[in-house]
Amino acid sequence: MDIQAQTLFRVIILLSAICSLAWAFLAYPQRIAPRASWRYAGSYALMMLGLILTAARQAEPSYLYWFTADILLLTGYLLLRWGTLQLFHLDSGIKLDVLVLLCFAGLMLLVPPSAASSLYLGSLFSIAAAWLFWRLAQANFEGLSKSMSRWRAWLLVSPILLASLSFVVRLGVILWLGQDGKRFVSLDTAEAVPILWLYLVQTLVISILTVANAITRLVTKIRYLADRDLLTGLWNRRSCAGKHERLHQAWEKGETPVYSLILMDLDHFKQVNDTYGHLAGDEALRQTALLLQRECRRDDVLCRFGGEEFLLLLPNTDARQVRELAETLRQALMQNPLRWKDQQIPLSGSFGCATVRGGLMPTDMLETADRALYLAKDAGRNCIGPESSRPIEAGG
Repeated sequence: MDIQAQTLFRVIILLSAICSLAWAFLAYPQRIAPRASWRYAGSYALMMLGLILTAARQAEPSYLYWFTADILLLTGYLLLRWGTLQLFHLDSGIKLDVLVLLCFAGLMLLVPPSAASSLYLGSLFSIAAAWLFWRLAQANFEGLSKSMSRWRAWLLVSPILLASLSFVVRLGVILWLGQDGKRFVSLDTAEAVPILWLYLVQTLVISILTVANAITRLVTKIRYLADRDLLTGLWNRRSCAGKHERLHQAWEKGETPVYSLILMDLDHFKQVNDTYGHLAGDEALRQTALLLQRECRRDDVLCRFGGEEFLLLLPNTDARQVRELAETLRQALMQNPLRWKDQQIPLSGSFGCATVRGGLMPTDMLETADRALYLAKDAGRNCIGPESSRPIEAGG
């Protein structure tokens, strides 16, 4: 075996082992994306074993050093994609990849695995690897494009695309050179040194990319937890305040002709907690959130304003439309009581509406809606309060 090729081979094996241990450490005890991390750890472990078996190949037939080694490497590539699907919570297409891998395994078994059949086996391996890396690039792009622009996502997945392309080039060399291509298929010759350098760089870059993906996913989760209400999954008050400010600025610039908001309070919520327990109260809030979401339009913003209060920001909605929507929401609550332990708990809400007009700031609109909500409660609840400029009386 060529000395430089042997050294590079050992470095790639060592790098795979380090990556496997690092991902296992992230999975346990760090518990960072554990399911995805275990799959990444398994991926690099399989690739390490496949490389070790490949390094031990001899000219004579051997299912262990030829067939098993190739399948371990390809399965490792497959697990990379599986880990990425889990990391970004993407719809799994893993069954297709498994089916393709089994087909290639069957084709590999058609000939005795040895140096004599290395061109055939190398061609099949190159096609399968190119396919798996292409699928890996697709999964990474789909996951990354959720949190960044498409061109940045393509830029980040370009190393994986190059890995796929390198196997296509390898296949082309094999088909072009015929028997002379054995020098490039075998990884223990001097001619294979450039390919091994390419594999080493690709392993490093793809390892860095997978770590970056895990960090991206972790940051996205932190942002989600910072911006969302944990019980209902709606936007929280802090994030909704920012969205309200941006919507108001868009109105001031003339980017949206008008907008309105609805402040809703779930009626008699304390009685639900006192009578049925706090778990029933939590379920009432979750069901209310779902009912409100069902009636919201695509651009509407719904948040849990605090306690049993919900706030809806409604772009391109005038004073008539906002009251019509509030009435729709009121009816939806009445028609969908909470089913809790073989009991039906009636739900209803009181509503306050406000529509933007000259001189109003976001805080003024909230005060207007809160004043209307107070009037709805004072009128007996389960209704829509009128907009009023009168201040709320003390004790309200």
